[in-house]
This record gives sequence, C-alpha cells and structure tokens, in this order.
Amino acid sequence: MKRIAAFLTTRLASEHLPYWAFVLALLLTIPALSSGLMLDDYPHQLSLWPELVFPGGPRGDWDLFRFQGADRAYFQHQQELGLWPWWTTPNLRLAFFRPLSSLHHALDYRMWPGAPWFMHLESMVLYGLMAFSIAKLYQQILSVTVAAGLCGILFAIDDAHSMVVMWIANRNALWAVLFGVLAVLCFVHYRAGTFAKGVVLGPLCFGLGLLSGETALGAAAYLFAYVVWLEPGPIVPRLRLLLPYVLIGAVWAAAYGLMGYGSAGSGMYVDPMREPLTYLATVVIRMPLLLLAQLGLPPADLWMQVSGEVLPKAALIAWAVLGVGAAIGHRLLKGNRTAAFWATGMVLSLLPVCSVMPGDRLLLFSGVGAFGLLGMLAVRLWEIRTSPSALRRLLCKPGLGAILLVHVVLAGLLLPYRISFLSNTFGQLVPRAAQSLPPSELFPNRTLVMVNAPDPLVATYAVAYRYLADHKMGDSIRLLSAVLRGTLLVTRVNDYTLILEPSEGFIQEPLSRVFRSPALPMQVGEQLKLHNMTATVLAVTSKGVPTRVEFRFIRALEDSSYIWTIWKDRGFVRFELPQVGQSVMLPAIDYQVAIGAKPAP
Repeated sequence: MKRIAAFLTTRLASEHLPYWAFVLALLLTIPALSSGLMLDDYPHQLSLWPELVFPGGPRGDWDLFRFQGADRAYFQHQQELGLWPWWTTPNLRLAFFRPLSSLHHALDYRMWPGAPWFMHLESMVLYGLMAFSIAKLYQQILSVTVAAGLCGILFAIDDAHSMVVMWIANRNALWAVLFGVLAVLCFVHYRAGTFAKGVVLGPLCFGLGLLSGETALGAAAYLFAYVVWLEPGPIVPRLRLLLPYVLIGAVWAAAYGLMGYGSAGSGMYVDPMREPLTYLATVVIRMPLLLLAQLGLPPADLWMQVSGEVLPKAALIAWAVLGVGAAIGHRLLKGNRTAAFWATGMVLSLLPVCSVMPGDRLLLFSGVGAFGLLGMLAVRLWEIRTSPSALRRLLCKPGLGAILLVHVVLAGLLLPYRISFLSNTFGQLVPRAAQSLPPSELFPNRTLVMVNAPDPLVATYAVAYRYLADHKMGDSIRLLSAVLRGTLLVTRVNDYTLILEPSEGFIQEPLSRVFRSPALPMQVGEQLKLHNMTATVLAVTSKGVPTRVEFRFIRALEDSSYIWTIWKDRGFVRFELPQVGQSVMLPAIDYQVAIGAKPAP
C-alpha cells in the first residue's frame, strides 16, 4: 500500500501531469469517434444549403446558432413548413451569438461533410487541450503538488462531460471554456509576475471565449474570485484589475442585445437581460440542483425528465444537503483562501448556465472550481486520517472514499460508457426515425402528418436527415402531438377534422417546452391558421395546458396530398384513420423504447 501511495504521489506531483490529463481526456472519449451527427447538427448542416436559406434566418457561416431571431416573417415561414410545432409561442426567440464556433462548424460541413468522425476528433482534441490548460491552472494556483495533480485528473475524467464532447453542435462550450480558462491562466501568471504579456492576452482570450459561446462568462467568476481571495492589497485597486474584462463583457453584452440575440418564450432558456426576475427565480431552483450534480449525485440530466412542480421541492432538499456539506467542508478547510477561491468561482460560474434547463453538459466551468475544492478536500482528509480528533477521523474514511468512488472510479468508467450510450440511443434516434418514414419519392407536394412522435425535434430532424440524403422534401410537416404519458384519444369528427385528447395534456416532455414556456398558458379558442391546417384549442387545464385540440385540414383526410404516420416503438408507421364519428385510444410513447434504451415490447 505504501508503494502504491508513493507511486501515485510521485505521478500526481509531477510537472508532466497536464500531459497525462490531456492523454486521459482523449483516451476516455474515444467512443465519440463513432457517434455521428445528432440533434442540432442536422439544421447546422442544412443551414449551409443555398436553397434552404431564407431571409430572417442565419446571416452567414458565422451565424449558425440563429435558430429564430426577431424576424416574424421567418417565424411564419418556419411554422408553415411545420418546423415549429403548432403550440409554439408567437414571440419565440432562440438566437445565440457564437461566430467563432459557427465558423468552425461551417468549415467542417463545407470541407468534410461526410466525415463526422473527424469533427468528433476535433472536439476530443479541444477537450484534451481544455483538460491540459485546467491542469496547468491547478498547478499555478496550488503549485506542483498532489492536490493539483488530483484536481487535474478529476476534471479530465468527469463523466458529466460526456455529452459536450460527443455532440458536435455543443462544441461551442469547449471553445468558450478553453479560451476562458486561458484568460484566467494569463491573468494569474501576470499577477504572479511570470507572464507580462498576460495583461493583453488575458482580455484577448476572454473576448475570444465570448465570441465562441456564452459559457465563457464563467471566466469572469474566477477572475473575480481571484482578486477577492488571492490578490494581495486593498480591495478597490484589486477590483480595478478587472476593468479590461468588464469593458469587453459590456461591449459583448451590448452587441448581443443590439443585434437581436437572446431567447424569449422558451421553456428551455431564460434570457437574464430580457427577463431578470424570471431568471433570478430560476437561479434559486436550478443552482442547487447543478451544484449537487457537480459535487456528487444525482446527475443534472435527471431534472430534464421531472415535472416543473417537483423542481422547487427538489431544490429545497438540495439546498439543505449543500448546507450540511458546506459546513463540513468549512470545518475541514477553515481559513484556506484558496479553497474559498475555488468555491466562489464554482458557484458564480453557474450563474450564466442557470438560464438553461439543467443538464450535465452545463458543468464545465463549474467543474474547474468543484474539482479544485474536492482535490484539496481529498488531500486534507488523507492528512487527518491519524488526527487525535475522533470527529475528524470519523469523517476521513467515508469522505475520502466517497470522493474517490464517485469522481475517480465511477467517473472513469462512466465517461466512455455514457458517450457510447448517448451515441447508441440519441445518436441513432434521428437516423432510425428517418429510415422508418415513407419513401422520399412520395414527399414532393405532400404534407407529412405525424399524429404522435417522441418529441418535436425527432419529427423535424428526421425529415432533415432524409433531405440531406436524397434532397427531397414535402410541402410541410404537421406534428399533432408528442405524448409520452397516459393515453391519446383520437376522434374523427368529420371528413376534414380530428380531435386529439391526451389524458395528461399536451406539451408534456422537455423538448416540447423548448417552443413554449410553461409560464405562457394557452387559452380556449386559441387558433393557429396555416395554409393547409387550422389547430384550435378546445380545452385547457387550470395552468393553461391544452388537453383537447381540434385539427381541421383543408382537404378530406384521405386525400392523396397527406401522408399519415404515427410513432410505434422505435419508428414511424402508417396511421390508419378512424371513420367519421369513431375514436381510437392510443398508448403513450415509451421514450426509453423509442431511443433504444430498452427493448420494444
């Protein structure tokens, strides 16, 4: 045991540790090479097709993250095509200013569109460089010590990073965090007197990070934490050191708003600048859930599947657990300003990502502080294993064991496993859905009606996948529902009309709420009139969730201009229309079966 401890101590307290972090990051993410495209990767690739470029959409190769801007004509165009489902709020806005990341995607799709493995390799290398840079930051703050080495390894193998590495469209977060960490590293070296150019390169890297993605705002958390906890001298001169970064951030925020970027009307995103009160309310709920996922369990991805009513209660419990943990951590690391630096950076770096529905892919910048804190805590627990204090000895073994079990053993095993799982489930969902659709020869001048689908994105991305394969697209898509709970009653009123009644209401699952926030209730009588269909809300719950909706088409439902489908188990099948006056009761879609996580019945 002593030999093993000595070996690990030597390796962790090595100047070469950042290189090992880079290698580990690459090795554990190898399964990403076979992942292919997924979700937003399809509209990104389609955005580069000239025949599919419309006014109001992306403005060029640098603007691929403008899914829906302020242009209402573009919104109407998307709804007519069926790319925005019928329940989409009229003021929907999903536009993100990420020009550097967009240009990287455009380069990929223009130069090697048929080689997603190479795009994944690029993301893996970026992740490796990020792990290397963060390990360097740990060594700069903690010196070349066992604690610094352990922190670097913990970050590199964290399984929460699985989706951000294997999802090509999420590469913006890798660029943003890489540049953000370099900004902090330059600042720290500059203040230590070891890198004079850091006074210029630090703000430059921060600006490049913001041009890559909003996640780079997390760098500001660590810069602030550094001048508060680790920079000597009076507080006012220390804060003045941040003025270049504040100026860059202010210019970026002003440009972001003036150019029409941001979000509105979505249940997935909350825009802090447009909805400050709503944002603050979401911080109170999302912050503890993200912190708990970052420091231990359960994964933040869990909360995407939980109803909105449960989240406040879960947040309350999470705050209590975190309070107990903070009290124990404070007792063990009391007076340690470096630990306070990591903790402050971790918490504040979560503020930008609290604007997004909780998910593990958001836990990049917060991981820098979290693993800095956990690494120091693990070393401290090891040091007090022979303490005369019975309480400290009591905390030592279970505390150290929990850190090593969750963040070394399980994380190291789960990182490649979760990448493979995501690849084999979500990565295969759209291709499988596309292959189950009717032949593309039937699409031109016809409307593809999907009575039920696992989520709105599967419906539209499956059609996008087919278009990329054979360049054929129908007149429009009409997704009627995405029902994953309860039952779905379909009633044929007359030759032209269906009424759908989900027992648990419409807009059930998280991706449906991308298009409409739960804070925007629908009303009885609310209508959406399209060129070939009118959707009318007939009944709603007390919270404004539609429970009964009429869909009236301009032609008889059996008309050859319609292709009727419905999801069954793992793909679309033909939907048999009921006769006039008749109803059919359909089961909800089992999402785990749909994505291939469990076998079909």
